[in-house]
Amino acid sequence: MGVANLKYAKCSEIWGGSCVQQVTYPDFTCLLGHSRGIDGQDSGDKVTVHWDGSSGEVDVESILRSVLSPYVGEQLVSKLLEQIELTAEVIREISQAPNLPLNRFGDCLKFRQIPRRALELMVHDMLALLEVDPRSSWVAGFSKNEVPPALWETITSNGVEYVTGPVPKSAHDANIERLVELSGDPVFHHTLIGEICRRDLPKRCADDALARFKATEGVDKWDLQESIDLIEETYRPVESPLASKVGSSNSVN
Repeated sequence: MGVANLKYAKCSEIWGGSCVQQVTYPDFTCLLGHSRGIDGQDSGDKVTVHWDGSSGEVDVESILRSVLSPYVGEQLVSKLLEQIELTAEVIREISQAPNLPLNRFGDCLKFRQIPRRALELMVHDMLALLEVDPRSSWVAGFSKNEVPPALWETITSNGVEYVTGPVPKSAHDANIERLVELSGDPVFHHTLIGEICRRDLPKRCADDALARFKATEGVDKWDLQESIDLIEETYRPVESPLASKVGSSNSVN
């Protein structure tokens, strides 16, 4: 049973636990109630979904649970998302979907939500994202896998938007250096400088990132000062033992 074509599954595969009841797309409702809200209560808003010529009323919470399941593939996630309104609250939820379709990344970034899937993009995913949504493809820089230099050059040459933080600790070192080229919101720059210093990357990266941070609208002065202090502390010249010894000797004389 391929994930991308999932129509049937065991309840435990979708909702956890050990139930072996068969559940079906689109809401994967279990006859024993495992897909329903807490204590079987109505979970809120409902929408009518259509599938294979039939339709049925499904609550939005159930749809979101299906979207967030690692067992529901990208194709079906896309179909499910077509059934609901993408409000800020819904976007916060779907940004965590492990199989979020690439063409939904831009929706998440507009609400300053980083898609969880972006953190593990492989090169072929990065290429696909560039094709379907070039202006959001900068988020490939947040991946734990390195963005090839030529691909990054193509990404940045097309122009980017919705650049937002926080920059993840899992991002590849080479990607961190490349993200310095971008301008984004204060959270992006603040956390980018933190990652540069934590990894002790070249000081020029920290200086370039700080320059862009200072030019960003809405910067909190305390966050800016924290970044300045962090850079100074991280790249403070280390006095060599020989210089220290010479200085000590001169002071005695």
